[in-house]
Amino acid sequence: MQTDKGFSLAEVLISMLLVTTGLLAMGHTMGKAIEANYRTSQESDAIAFALQRIEILKTVPFTHSDLSTGAHTETPAAGFTRSWTVTTTGNVKSVTLTVTRPITNQAQPVSVILGIQRVQ
Repeated sequence: MQTDKGFSLAEVLISMLLVTTGLLAMGHTMGKAIEANYRTSQESDAIAFALQRIEILKTVPFTHSDLSTGAHTETPAAGFTRSWTVTTTGNVKSVTLTVTRPITNQAQPVSVILGIQRVQ
């Protein structure tokens, strides 16, 4: 009477396949997590740049050139574009501000759009 001890070759191969599949899935998930973290970082920067310009536009005199009717554009940091459009109706100035940053290998750029109105 012989009793077999241990695992058969088939059992070892199946368990290796399952472990390998799990490790590959985990590696893919880590890559996606790193991409999401980077995008979130860029979105936070874009929001900060937008709020920075909004605060300036809220405090400059009503006749300041940054509040003149039309489109304005600047580059607050490498890769970011900050633009705002001012429309004037009577004594009300409406500002629509957009901050964008294209991200490599992603279809959608980071984009933040804010609006304010100032009354003289």
